[in-house]
Amino acid sequence: MGNRKILGIRRETLVKNVGMLKSLFPVREIMRHPEIFSFPFGTAEQRYRNLEECGIKKITPARVIRYVDLMTQPAYVLKLQGEMAVETDPATQLLSFLDCPVGVRAEILSGLPLHYPFTLSVAEVKRAVLRGYLAWRLSCSREEVDTLVRKYPSVDNRSLQFLRHTIELLTNHFHMPSSKILRNGFVLLSHPGNLECQLSQVQRLAGMDVRELAVLCPRLLTVPAENLIRVERLLQAYGITPTQVQRCIRIYSLSPETIESRLQEIAKVAEFDVRRESPRLLNLVYYASKARHRLELLSQLGHPAGGVSINVLSMAASDFARIFYSGSDRGRPRETVEYLAHLLGKPEAEVRQLLASHPSSKRISLLNTRRVVDWLLPRGVTHEQLWYGLQVVLYDSELVASHFLRLPERDELQPYSEWRDCRELLEVLLYYMEREAHFTGRTQVGLFSEVGSPAASDGTRQERDAAVSQPNPYFHPATLPSVQRLRTEEEEAEGDAS
Repeated sequence: MGNRKILGIRRETLVKNVGMLKSLFPVREIMRHPEIFSFPFGTAEQRYRNLEECGIKKITPARVIRYVDLMTQPAYVLKLQGEMAVETDPATQLLSFLDCPVGVRAEILSGLPLHYPFTLSVAEVKRAVLRGYLAWRLSCSREEVDTLVRKYPSVDNRSLQFLRHTIELLTNHFHMPSSKILRNGFVLLSHPGNLECQLSQVQRLAGMDVRELAVLCPRLLTVPAENLIRVERLLQAYGITPTQVQRCIRIYSLSPETIESRLQEIAKVAEFDVRRESPRLLNLVYYASKARHRLELLSQLGHPAGGVSINVLSMAASDFARIFYSGSDRGRPRETVEYLAHLLGKPEAEVRQLLASHPSSKRISLLNTRRVVDWLLPRGVTHEQLWYGLQVVLYDSELVASHFLRLPERDELQPYSEWRDCRELLEVLLYYMEREAHFTGRTQVGLFSEVGSPAASDGTRQERDAAVSQPNPYFHPATLPSVQRLRTEEEEAEGDAS
C-alpha cells in the first residue's frame, strides 16, 4: 500500500470519510488518490467548498490534495495555470455565497487593495471577505472579529456556505445571541448538518431541551449528534440521574468510551464510589485524570484522601495549591450534608445545623460517613434513630461498630430490648463513645448525670482529671476547641481556706 497513513485511521472515521467523499466525487476518481482517506473527517469537504467558493474550475480529489498550493497563489497565477476562469473575480465570487446587503458588500470590496488579484493570495482575499461578513452578521467591530480569529484560527478556514448556515441555525433555532457567539467562537466551527441532526434526532438531554443545554454549554454544539445519543443512553444505564447530569453538562463532550471506562474506574476506587449519589458525581468523571493524580499525591504525603471533596479534586491547579497549603476544604461538610439530607429526606439546612454543633463537623469525611451508615442500617438502625443521633457519623466507623456491639452488655441499658427500638438509641451510643474516648466537648444528651455520695464524686473527679490529661485518639487536635477545666465549688473552698 502506497499510503500507510490509512492503516492508522479508525474504522468509524474511515466509514464517514468514504460516505462523504462519494457524495462529492465519482468512486473511480477517489480510488486514484487514496491518500485523501487519511484526512481528518470533514477536512476534504471543507476544502472542496472553499475551492468552489473561490472559483476553482472542476474540483477533483487531486485539487483537494493540492489545496494549500492553490489557496496561497494570487488569482492571476491561477488563471494563467487554467485553474480559474479568466473572467472570475475572487471577491465577487466569494460574496455571492453570502446574504449580506449591497452596502456591506461594497464596504468589504472597498477594503481590498486596488490590484488585489495580483498582490493578494486567494486565501487572503477569502479571509478579508469572511471577517467583514462576521463583523456585519454578529454586529461587532473588526477588532472583535480579529480577537475571535486569533483565539480560534480555524474560523478563517471555514467554508462561507457552512459559516452562513451555522450562524443562521445558532441565532434562529438555538436562540444564541451574537454576544455569546463572540465569547464562544468555537461554535462557528460546528457543522450545520450536525446542528440540524441535534435539533431533529436529539431534541432532549438530561430532561431539558437541547437548545437550552446548548446555550448553557455551547461546547455541545461541536459534539456529533450520535455521540450525544450514545452518552445519554450510557448515563441512564449507569443510573445517573438528570439532576446529576445537569450539574455537569459538559460530560456530553467526552466520548462514550471514555465515560464508560471512567464510570467503571469510579466503582473500583472507594474514595470515588462513595460519591456515586452525589449531585456532582459527573465532575469526578469529567476530571477523572486530575482527581486520580491528586488522590495519589495526597496519599503519598500522608493526608487522608478519603476526606477530600469533589471540589478540591476537580478545581483549577492554582486553587488546589491554595487549598492544599492552607489545609482548608469547605467542600467536605457540604458533600456529607447533601448525602445525609438525601438519605433521610431532611432539609440540608437542618442537617447542617445538627452537625455544626460538633467540634469536628468541619473535618468530616464522606467516606467514613458512608461506612458508618452502611454498617448501622443493615443492623436494624432506623432512619429516625439515625436522625436523632446524627453526630455518630463523625466518629470512626470501627469505633462506632465496637461500641454498638457492646451496647447490649451495658448494665445501664438493661433490659436492652426496651432500648433497641428507642429513637434515642444512637444518642446513647454517642454518650458512651464520648465518655470512653475522653472527648472534652459538650455531649448532646447527658442521660446519666453524675450523682451520688461524696466518695463517688471524688472518684469520678479523679477519673475526669485523668481523662483530660490523656490525648484524644479519635479527633485531630486542630479541630478541638481550647478547653479549660472549671474548678468545682469544693476546690474553690479548699483554695480559699489555704
